Parts: sequence; structure tokens; C-alpha cells
Amino acid sequence: MNFKLCIVAIVGLNVLLPCTRCSSLHAKPSWAETDIDGEALETSDSIYATEDQTTCNPFPPDIPSAGGNQWKRVGYLDMTDPTQSCYPAWKESVAERRTCNKRTEGPSCDSAVIRASNYNYKTVCGRFRGYQVSSTDAFCFRPGRVTHINGPYVDGLSITYGSANNRKHLFTYASGVTEKQVGQECNCPCSGGTSPPAFIGSDYYCESGNPTANVIFNKLFYDDPLWDGRQCSVNEAGCCNKPNMPWFCKTLPTAISENIEVRICTDQSLLDEDFALEYFELFVK
Repeated sequence: MNFKLCIVAIVGLNVLLPCTRCSSLHAKPSWAETDIDGEALETSDSIYATEDQTTCNPFPPDIPSAGGNQWKRVGYLDMTDPTQSCYPAWKESVAERRTCNKRTEGPSCDSAVIRASNYNYKTVCGRFRGYQVSSTDAFCFRPGRVTHINGPYVDGLSITYGSANNRKHLFTYASGVTEKQVGQECNCPCSGGTSPPAFIGSDYYCESGNPTANVIFNKLFYDDPLWDGRQCSVNEAGCCNKPNMPWFCKTLPTAISENIEVRICTDQSLLDEDFALEYFELFVK
């Protein structure tokens, strides 16, 4: 059987693979108008396959358990690419790293809705890279903190599906206040901090980018990307021993056709804390 060879970028690598058609792996985000909740939607046309060689784009090899049928990448952002821009709900920041941050002051979540409702899927996988800004508090209780899914229950990222009044949890990426301060309730749960709300269960990662035992303000901790399982102190070692970091995969009880929502959340003033998102990918199958 004859195949043509196509150069395909896979997670930063160029490889030659047999295929009969090629499509863009890292398509630039294209914005639809709005969904039913008035949020901007993002679409991406990249198909990943592990077995079907008629598709040029194979499933990225570092996603856990990546065998089987085709996956669809429904969301993608890479702010290291100067041609890309933040989702409309977020604002761009260029403080040491080019990232997407919250627009809204005070306790709140700023939301980007990822179009996935045109697919019937049962499994969601994704990876996110971001940075702590100032004194993020993970799950600890502060004025403005809530414990329900619709509000800023975390300092970090909330990934859900469903409509704005019927959200269901997929995964949470939390940012703790310090790595080394013992007994600090605003650390990650693995290092003595407050446990996450019950609806999260074990579907979360938490890490701090602050390598000290002190609460520090007005600083972007860009030297320590979060949720990569690296640069963790002894006190925070339990946060970094998850085998699939930074990837999460969630299999749902039944197949759905719902949009996915990514929210940047904090429960205090942006002068006190913020979160900087640099990169993510979301896949459904």
C-alpha cells in the first residue's frame, strides 16, 4: 500500500507519518459569535487518531492511555505563539510571560466556553500550564470564597461541562500560596491546606509556584510552571506524585454532547492574587 509522507508537529516535534490527507494540528482559534449563555465559543478542526492512518494527525503520544479510536481536539491556546490571543473573556498580560488573566475584579470567575456540543463524547482529556501570581489561596476559606461549583471555589482553573446554571465538574487546577510554610491553610491540601469541596473529589491537581515559606505579593512566579510535577519541595511532594501530570482524563457515566467551560477563578482582589494561564489543550472522544 502506498502512503505519502506528511510533516506533522506533535507537541513540539516534527515527524514523518504515512497519511492520505493532512490538516492543521495547531489551528489558530477561530471565534464563533456566542453560545446560548452569551459566551464566546472557540473551535478547532484537528483530528487525532492512533490507528486510522488515513488521518495525518496522530493522537499526541504523551496523553495517558491514548489507544483506540479518534479523538477531537476542541480547545487549544498557546500564548508563547505571538499570533495567538486570549479568549475574549480573559485579558492579556505581558508581565514577564505572555499569559491570559482574569478581567473581573474581586471574587469571581472569568469564563471561556469551548465548543464541544457538536460531538458525542464520553471521555475528556486535557493539559494546562499556568503560573501563580501573588498570594493565591487554593481552596482555603476567605471572605468571598464559596464551596459550590458556580462560584470562585478555587484560586486557579475550573473545568466543567453543561450550561451556566447546570455545571458539572470535570477537573480543577489549584494554585496554593506557598510550598514550604508549615500549617498554612491556604497551601495545597497535600501540604496541610484546606481540602477541596466535596463535588471535586480527587479530580484536581494543586501546586504552588512560591518556593518560600513566606506569603509574597506583586509577583508572578514564572520560574515554576504549575502542575508539571516538578520543582516541588519536600512539604509539597504529595502534590507532585500524580503519574499523568499535567494531563487529566475524565470518563463520564454516559456519552454527552455539551460545551466545556474553562474558568479562571480567584476569591479576592486582583491586587492580592491572580492566575496566569499560558497554555492548554482539550480533547474529547
